[in-house]
Amino acid sequence: MPEPAVPEPADVTGPASVTGPAVTGRALTGPDDLVELDLVELDLVELDLADEATAVAVHRVGLRSYAVEAALIGSDAIPALHETVADVRALPLRWLGAHMDGVLAGFIAWAHEGDELDVDRLCVDPDHFRRGLGRRLVAAVLAFGAPVTVCTGAANAPAVALYEGVGFTRVGTFEPEPGLVLARFRHPGTR
Repeated sequence: MPEPAVPEPADVTGPASVTGPAVTGRALTGPDDLVELDLVELDLVELDLADEATAVAVHRVGLRSYAVEAALIGSDAIPALHETVADVRALPLRWLGAHMDGVLAGFIAWAHEGDELDVDRLCVDPDHFRRGLGRRLVAAVLAFGAPVTVCTGAANAPAVALYEGVGFTRVGTFEPEPGLVLARFRHPGTR
C-alpha cells in the first residue's frame, strides 16, 4: 500500500480539524485549559532522520518528553528513554515535526500496520507543553482518515486526556515490562 502524503499544514491546524477549544492565540481561563498556538508560529514538516542534525534534535526532544512521562507514571522502563540517536534513526517510521521559530518543538512518528496507522511516539518538548502542539500533531495523522492506534503510560493523565479528547477510545491495558503499565487507544478513522 503506498504511503499517504503528509497533509499540508493548512489541512491540520485549523480548529475544525480536532475536537476541543478553537484556536484563539490567547490563554484560556480554567486550570485545565490550553494556551493555543498562534497558527503563524507553527511549521509542520516531514522529518528526514538521515540528516544528523534532525536525528539529534528528535532524540533530544524525545528524551526530554519521555523523562516527564517517566516521572508521571513512576517508571523509567520506557524503552525510548534508553535509545541512542542511532537507535532512533533505525526505526522504520515516518516522522512529522513541528517547528517553532526554526527549532523542533515536537514530533509524531507512525508506521503502517495493514490499513491502520500505529503511532509509535508523540513527543513535545517540555518547554512547549500545554500549547496544543500535541493535539495538532495527532490531528495531522488523523487527517489521513485511516484508523489509528497508540499506546501511552496508563497513568499519563495529560496524554490520556489528549487522546480521548480527539476521539480515541481505550481498548486495553497491558504491562510489557514490570512496572510499565500502558494503555492502548484506537481511533476509528474517517474513511
